Amino acid sequence: MMRITKDDLLEMPCEDYNWVFDEYENLTDMGIVKMFDKDHEKSWLWLYCPKLRKSRVFCESIIFLDLSDNQLPALPEAIAKLTNLTYLDLSYNRLPALPEAITKLTNLTYLDLSYNRLPALPKGIKKLTNLTSVNLAATRLTELPEEITKLTNLKKLYLDYNQLTELPEGFEKLTNLTSLDLLYNDITDLPKGFEKLTNLTSLDIRYNQFSDSYIDALRAKMPWCDIVG
Repeated sequence: MMRITKDDLLEMPCEDYNWVFDEYENLTDMGIVKMFDKDHEKSWLWLYCPKLRKSRVFCESIIFLDLSDNQLPALPEAIAKLTNLTYLDLSYNRLPALPEAITKLTNLTYLDLSYNRLPALPKGIKKLTNLTSVNLAATRLTELPEEITKLTNLKKLYLDYNQLTELPEGFEKLTNLTSLDLLYNDITDLPKGFEKLTNLTSLDIRYNQFSDSYIDALRAKMPWCDIVG
């Protein structure tokens, strides 16, 4: 991993790339791990910035971006330019909301927003139909928007350690879902048609408001699923 300064960044060749620079503080201690290969076939950027407080520099061709554990208070609208991103990790920051710009990242397959301060999600999240894994653990969610049911390619959904009281109607449309974590919420009942999730093999519903009889009945309806309750 190389260590770079602002001057180093400004001197980097970028004939084939459109760099977006903003003014930031504490620019030292940024590490870039593999920016792109010679054939531009595996373009990805990993920023490791322990002192980072604002997103800093983006190359529009990257497909992998990890900004976790940076105490970021917001995301810039410029993130909408990263339309080739497939992997985005924003966990362990201080994001109080997501900009609508994030809904333009339609190639995303992996999105980690865990351990932020997101009581709600933008309705435009329904546009991210290529997502297969979404982590919303410990984001202070009080409601899951119905638009989440449009993400029919989802296989893994983590909703643990939130304040949810229910799942949205139409949840049974997530027919590719294999793993669902609802640990530590306040849910008393699952939506109608939940048992139609025949690919669901792992379900954690511990520390909710489900009765023992409800859990027993659910296990009887979904014998293929490992239900921890």
